[in-house]
Amino acid sequence: MKQYVYSLLLVLPLAATAQPVLQVVQDYKVGTTIKYRKCSPVAPGANGAGINWNFTSLTALGGMDTLTVSYLAAGSAHAGANILEKTSDSVSHYMTISGTTNHTVAYADSSAAGMNASSVFTNTALSMQRPLSFGMNVTDTFSSTLMLLSFTLANSGINTRNISVTGHGTLDLPNGSYNDVLKVRVEHKQTNTFVPYLVNLNMVSYMWFDAQHKAPLLQIDSIMVSGSPSPPVPNTTRNNTSYLIKETYPQNVNNVYGSQLDFNAFINGSSLTLEASLPANRDYRLSVTNLAGQTVYQAGFRSTTKLQQFNLGNDLPSGMYLITVHEKENISNTGTIKIVK
Repeated sequence: MKQYVYSLLLVLPLAATAQPVLQVVQDYKVGTTIKYRKCSPVAPGANGAGINWNFTSLTALGGMDTLTVSYLAAGSAHAGANILEKTSDSVSHYMTISGTTNHTVAYADSSAAGMNASSVFTNTALSMQRPLSFGMNVTDTFSSTLMLLSFTLANSGINTRNISVTGHGTLDLPNGSYNDVLKVRVEHKQTNTFVPYLVNLNMVSYMWFDAQHKAPLLQIDSIMVSGSPSPPVPNTTRNNTSYLIKETYPQNVNNVYGSQLDFNAFINGSSLTLEASLPANRDYRLSVTNLAGQTVYQAGFRSTTKLQQFNLGNDLPSGMYLITVHEKENISNTGTIKIVK
């Protein structure tokens, strides 16, 4: 099990009473879609308690970026990942999201500015920790392999990712004002070598979150690449700023009966995705029933991964459905939820 280094800054008791604790930061589910407005780069502003960050004068670049979260089938190129987060500008993050943490298994940047670089993190890299509170600070160490300039560069030294909550207050954006906001700084330091080449990758992201949104309200990124010899190793800095326009999540209603099994599910077209932490290698039955009592789909399956996908055969009409899962050899071990398609 990986060990993280935590610390918590001391703050005055009076200020602590007003500080938010955010439980669902970047706790994305399959089917999530997030749209951002791209803007000209800006500085991240002050740290501390009771800050008012005013970014109402952000200059839009005209484009929008979309992040989608999809199911990653077993047997994919990156073992261990079960979620793919992909942006419309061709950046992919292969993730595991569970409970209180998000981990990056690999990423690939095939955008023009990204030089077709990709990295694999052999023991994963912590990308988010929940819940968040002002003063929280956590550092993770990881190993990496970097693919760049047609070379595969091995891990060098200790690579780190640090997550620190550096401020709280109010955030003003072109599309509205937000209260009880936390400012989060994430710094990623990575060094890779392939003699005689050495590449240093330093990525710093500032993100602002509130309790009503899983996605960051505002994100300011700086990506710095340096190394030797130069050329061919580039020495570049890329800055990006964007703010949240809309986030869309799968609709569901949690367990409706005194269920023994705890799970989540959603339907997208003719596909049903089941998210559940089931004991491995047990046989289960899944059924989908409409409110008229008709069973519109049923299947048996063996539990393997946290996310399991089913082909319903056709696109179900919009409406409410009951999803029931029970263990084949133990009918009392049953769960039922309602979902809205």
